[in-house]
Amino acid sequence: PPAGLRAGCLARGLGAVYKRQGLKKEKGPRPTRVKALDPTRLDGARVVQVDGGEFHTAFLLSNGHVWMCGDSDEGKLGLPHEVLASQGEEGPVLMRTPVHVPIQSDSPEPASFVGIAAGMGFRFAGAASRVLYSWGTTSDEAMGQPAESCGDDQSKTTPTPVPMPGEPGAWTIASVATAGQHSLALAVRAP
Repeated sequence: PPAGLRAGCLARGLGAVYKRQGLKKEKGPRPTRVKALDPTRLDGARVVQVDGGEFHTAFLLSNGHVWMCGDSDEGKLGLPHEVLASQGEEGPVLMRTPVHVPIQSDSPEPASFVGIAAGMGFRFAGAASRVLYSWGTTSDEAMGQPAESCGDDQSKTTPTPVPMPGEPGAWTIASVATAGQHSLALAVRAP
């Protein structure tokens, strides 16, 4: 099952998602069901992909929505300030229950996603439109966001399209993978 640095999740065939904190070999708490991701609460949408980073986990649903939980530090969850402020705390918030990540797109329809990938403190989501989005933080250019110079902060607190070379729409993203502090996107020329 996919795991982040400090926790793991498992999605079962009928849409049930279970989580377990701490991945040590000692006996620990039994996995618990993540009720917020139950298909009966999501108009039948089921979890189709789970991916974990450092202190955060992402869930891709069959309806193309991305849900996140974990530590909101440095924009890892991609949630707007208003959502985090509604939790009544200053600074980073620990979201124990997964929440929907609202992702803006240039089209009138909300973005629909087909894949997710996690780095240590950042995240990628590949849209059905073949646009790649990233959010979170890194200073080593692994997010694909422009920085003034190598090593500068390229943090994005909410999902932001990754700029591609050439004219807009010249490239489409076929796949993305990341581990730790590096990433790779497979881009193909648009027909």
